[in-house]
Amino acid sequence: MKRVRGRADDMLIIRGVNVFPSQVESVLLRTKDIAPHYVIEVNRKGRMDEMNVRVEVTGNFMEQMAAKVLTTDLKAFARKRKTSSRSSGTSRRTSRTSSA
Repeated sequence: MKRVRGRADDMLIIRGVNVFPSQVESVLLRTKDIAPHYVIEVNRKGRMDEMNVRVEVTGNFMEQMAAKVLTTDLKAFARKRKTSSRSSGTSRRTSRTSSA
């Protein structure tokens, strides 16, 4: 993606801090798992402006996060099962009766 070229006076003042969209863009373009598509939103909450940056992540990042979430969920599930089986104090027993 080519650098966005624009006006020199495109500075935003967010909560008393001067922010240039070109500075935000340079940080985003250096970040490995972010696709070069983003939106800068500026909203006013009360008397102060608030800035949100919405980004699009790469497919590789989504795959890594899905694997981490799945692994974390499975580990939590296994711990919960292990804890609940220990705390219940019941064991499975089967009895057989022979018909003779």
